[in-house]
Amino acid sequence: LPIDVGRARRTVSTPLRRALHVRDGFCRYPGCAVPASFTHAHHIEHWIDDGPTDLDNLACLCGGHHRRVHHGQVRIVRAVDGELCFETADGQPIVVRAEALDDEETS
Repeated sequence: LPIDVGRARRTVSTPLRRALHVRDGFCRYPGCAVPASFTHAHHIEHWIDDGPTDLDNLACLCGGHHRRVHHGQVRIVRAVDGELCFETADGQPIVVRAEALDDEETS
């Protein structure tokens, strides 16, 4: 059963949302632990720019990180291997420091 809808509609269907949640598990922003069930389905290539409503063009983002993307504070770029990379508006990569992960595990 196909779940991708391409340009036929902007909104994400329930089967497509379920597949997105299974694939992502959490907000895709580096270091964010918000579960996928509490996130928004974000079009990586924006719908207004002819981005399709397909699993490969969607990412789970929590409300705060979704706003940062739409306000131009953060960009999502796809690496050559297909992985999503996050960067600041001026092109600096956003990465998770190991210390930050250690702090989360001990708190």
